[in-house]
Amino acid sequence: MPVLASLKRLVVLLGVFCLAGFQQAHATVNSVTSTPSPIVLQVQGSNSVSVIWRVNRTNANSTGSPTTTEIVSSNSATLIIGGSVVETLAGTISQASTTLPGAVTTVIFQETLTFNAAVVRQILNAAPGTVVVQRLFSDTQGGPVTAQAAVTPGAGNAGPLSVTRVDLKFENNSRTAIARKGDVLRAVAELNFRSSGLLNAEWRIVDPTASQGSARGRILEVVRRPLVSSGQGRNRIFSPPLPTSRNGLYLLTFFVETEDASVELPILRYVVLEGSRGEVTRDIETFTPTAEALITPDTVFNWEAVEDAAVYRISLFRDGEKNRISAREVTGQQIRMSLQDFSLEGLVSGQRYEWVLSAYDRNGNLIGASPRTGFFVR
Repeated sequence: MPVLASLKRLVVLLGVFCLAGFQQAHATVNSVTSTPSPIVLQVQGSNSVSVIWRVNRTNANSTGSPTTTEIVSSNSATLIIGGSVVETLAGTISQASTTLPGAVTTVIFQETLTFNAAVVRQILNAAPGTVVVQRLFSDTQGGPVTAQAAVTPGAGNAGPLSVTRVDLKFENNSRTAIARKGDVLRAVAELNFRSSGLLNAEWRIVDPTASQGSARGRILEVVRRPLVSSGQGRNRIFSPPLPTSRNGLYLLTFFVETEDASVELPILRYVVLEGSRGEVTRDIETFTPTAEALITPDTVFNWEAVEDAAVYRISLFRDGEKNRISAREVTGQQIRMSLQDFSLEGLVSGQRYEWVLSAYDRNGNLIGASPRTGFFVR
């Protein structure tokens, strides 16, 4: 029995020693904070940013020598976008930390991280909140502890970005269009802006299935693009292919997030047709130019208003030919158009041409047309 009691005491002592050893081996890096937070990048070119890491640690030794020196280190600084490592920004940093047993101290690291232009473009195109710089810190007593600093694009050196004007046109420079089912149709947003920064915008559309109150429409594409200018700048942004799968009237806008409430966001209209859908329900009377008139770039086309018209189209033809050589559209609220709105290339002085006016309702039905009217070019 004395032997058994001695064995029990030995097991208890071994357990205490093991527990003490386990407690001394735990990670002593408690937390890490970074400055600046977040890291804000300029949108133009490469960036070099000074970052400070503050590592809070506790000396895990509760007994032994009066002071203990440990090495606190991190092997690399990595850039992570959307959960994936895309770049190693810096290598190993390390520093000795001398503390009393059980004491808490802060170890400070300062380094310069460089983001090249290609990396900055990746960050600008990333979803907000998905970009971080990460380091893993540990010391010779344990670890590691993950430290992260958020990264976000900011304004350019000349101040915050300010969009001052938005203009919308289709690729052929018209502000209305008529397309057939399946046609490829795109629009262009022309922006005037001041300074530099990240543009946050959306292509939005109201299609024929939407209710009349759906003025904001659905999002076709989100646009996040750096705009750079030391003063006044201009930029053109092309839309994705616009939907043309359903007959009817579409409303398109380029919505820009801006603090300037005076910026007008224009709306483009286009109608999608299927073949030569519908019968003409009425003849449209046109006023100018009159038959066989001699026209100039200042000539104005003028016609009577048609009830329920959403879009008017003027088409130009060579004398007696079926295929159009040019066409332009205006909204149903307009009853005039200048010849200057057309591309006059191909119109030869002294030659005879013809023009036709067509009217379409919001469902894309052809509801009226004028007779062919001849004219000559001066």
